[in-house]
Amino acid sequence: DKCMFLLYIEANSVSNSKGQKTKTSEDGCKHGVLMEFSLKDLYAIQEIQAEENLFKLIVNSLCPVIFGH
Repeated sequence: DKCMFLLYIEANSVSNSKGQKTKTSEDGCKHGVLMEFSLKDLYAIQEIQAEENLFKLIVNSLCPVIFGH
């Protein structure tokens, strides 16, 4: 039997781990920063979205240290 589940991820913060500069919002809003994605980034996101076992990929990516414990 396969169980059906809904995965909901809410991000409180997104950081730029590569240290690249980003553009600030043009409407004068100081609440956030506009992120720009390259074509390579968009293809990577699309490839992840198409992953057959996405939940396992996310768990293994976020929690590799606690695997097996």
